[in-house]
Amino acid sequence: MTLEEEETVKRFVRHAVPALLAAVIAVATPSVAAQGVALRVGYAEVLSLARRRSPEAVAAERRVEVTRSGVAAARPWLQENPSVGFVAGPRFRTTDRVTDVYVTLGVPLEVYGVRGLRLGAAEGAVARDQALRDDAARRATAAALDAYHGALHAAALRDAAEAQRTLAADIVRVAEARRSAGEAGDLDLLAARVELARAGRAVAEADAGVAAADAALRFALGLDADQALSLAGALDEVRSRYAAADVPAAAGVRPDLHAAELSLAVTQEEVALEERRRLPVPTLQLSYQREEGADVYLAGLALPLPFFQRNQGPVAEAHARLGLLAAERHFLRRRAATEVVAARARLDAAHEGLRLLEADALPNLGATVRLVQRAYELGQADLTRVLVVRQQAAETRREHLDALLEVALAGTAFDAARGVFR
Repeated sequence: MTLEEEETVKRFVRHAVPALLAAVIAVATPSVAAQGVALRVGYAEVLSLARRRSPEAVAAERRVEVTRSGVAAARPWLQENPSVGFVAGPRFRTTDRVTDVYVTLGVPLEVYGVRGLRLGAAEGAVARDQALRDDAARRATAAALDAYHGALHAAALRDAAEAQRTLAADIVRVAEARRSAGEAGDLDLLAARVELARAGRAVAEADAGVAAADAALRFALGLDADQALSLAGALDEVRSRYAAADVPAAAGVRPDLHAAELSLAVTQEEVALEERRRLPVPTLQLSYQREEGADVYLAGLALPLPFFQRNQGPVAEAHARLGLLAAERHFLRRRAATEVVAARARLDAAHEGLRLLEADALPNLGATVRLVQRAYELGQADLTRVLVVRQQAAETRREHLDALLEVALAGTAFDAARGVFR
């Protein structure tokens, strides 16, 4: 290798190799960065993801594809293939021998409009399963919204528990200061430290609740465990979203009711199809014979005699299934109407409970806690009173969060009962 060639190789290594490495890193970097991007999930995102990615919705979509294959099976003009027969053999005569040949072709004929009924039943089954898919999406959306509101509730409880731990730490500091000043004994300090330990345990319990709620939300939305996830929205937004005055009382058209109607229509098609199959199916027969040197062409029809088998079993089963589906549709309508009434009553009760808490309990809660803690600092109240007031405040805040969650769950149940989500 000459000096000029060596210099060329060195320039390539010095300039080209870093450029190639930079290109490889640039290609790989977006995928790595994408893995670290958190998916921000709010109310609208939950609606979208639940309908597309929840296990129930995905399985229902696959069932539609399976049912759609039945349309392809029902589309051919004949459900049975033509049959061909061939027979040949020698015929021995006194003077010579000839070969006889028999060729037959049988073609079963589908008459009486059987193909149209069969195809109509298959297409109706697809429409029914599409309605069932929509109903699966309705139920999956309700479950996902419950999980979403549960996650918001768990996060709010975690924040409240952390605030209580901060307050307990402040009480410990005040108790230590008063003990150092000779204004309080060891009992106050020990009680304050016990309360701080209990507050720490409450935070740990709230952390576990957040983890459980996060797992439930991931499963409801069909998300992977390693997908970074962050919540958007706040629990108190449900107050306006599910305001009683903004919710119509009339039930909408639920997809499960639509599916029940379609199931009944499909079964009616199947009943008509099985009734037509009572009739004997003719078979067109064509034959060619080579007999004793002569060509013979024959054509005819074969018709089975329905003396014993007249499709009694399938007809009876189809009629029984029709009666069953009619009864199920009736009870489903009644249940849907009852669910709407019950969900509306639950939503009204949840709003009333929230109103009572926010009108009478919450406004003066924070001021009461601050006043009694200040009174303890000044020696005007004992620690027992501080702890009692603090416990009442913590329980009231938790009840308020529970009341907000109940409004969210009741509102979701009402929307699911109506079949329309806002």
